[in-house]
Amino acid sequence: MRIAHLSDIHWNLRPPFGRLLGKRLLGTANLVFGGRGKAYSNAVQQELVRSVLALAPDAVVISGDLTQTALDEEFAWARRDLQPLLDAVPTLVIPGNHDVYTRGARDEQRIRQHFGDQMRLGDDGLGRLDVGDVTVLGLDPCRPTPLSSGFLPKAQLQALAAALASPELAARQLVLTLHYPLIHSDGRPYEGLNHGLRNARALLEVLGAAPRLPRLVMHGHKHHATVLPLVLPNGALLVCNAGSGGYGYQPPRQATFQVYDLGEAGPLVRRFAHDGATFTEVQLPL
Repeated sequence: MRIAHLSDIHWNLRPPFGRLLGKRLLGTANLVFGGRGKAYSNAVQQELVRSVLALAPDAVVISGDLTQTALDEEFAWARRDLQPLLDAVPTLVIPGNHDVYTRGARDEQRIRQHFGDQMRLGDDGLGRLDVGDVTVLGLDPCRPTPLSSGFLPKAQLQALAAALASPELAARQLVLTLHYPLIHSDGRPYEGLNHGLRNARALLEVLGAAPRLPRLVMHGHKHHATVLPLVLPNGALLVCNAGSGGYGYQPPRQATFQVYDLGEAGPLVRRFAHDGATFTEVQLPL
């Protein structure tokens, strides 16, 4: 089973003057004056779609931040560019903090208007994609907070605990995705009010008490691809960050995505980086 993992692609447009209020004003200033608007390339975003299709994955997971400031026009642009992939491969999309950037974007459920079919939300609030013998579960901790911190509601944590203990899923390979990292590179929980997952410890407790673990946890948010081991009381798994799939080619900054081949021996992780023309496989750091 092959899963392609994309994240933080950031289709971005400058908002109309009349919508430059509050947090969106600060975000747009970062785009214009902080150079972030020039960091992303639509040519790379389109090449990302072509390169993923060429690898013939069985499933695609996009772990958030399709947009920059959650404009309808940004979601529509993302949908147009992603459509060849969505038509060809079963895909799970979960929100990133930039996809619920403002209260309006959250209240209007803007991402669901454009990607509701790919969010695959169940009554329990979890996204779920079943392909072959693999089930991908998606969490949504993203909130339009001033410092873009996330928080997982109790109901989602309970639903995840129930899924990890479910007899229905006992014979399936489980994979978990959310936008925020679980841990820092040194193993500390990725918590805090500034861009962190405020109750990361609660999620780690749910995983650590589960009768079985997912084989992978996939996330984005940090724009540098990583593969980190996580050892819990009930076993070990990999925590995988795909990096940003939409960066323009500005070495050492490169757009990346990752591919996971799930086999009996364990997940095989492959990383692809944009080399100025297309995405090519690169060696993972030891």
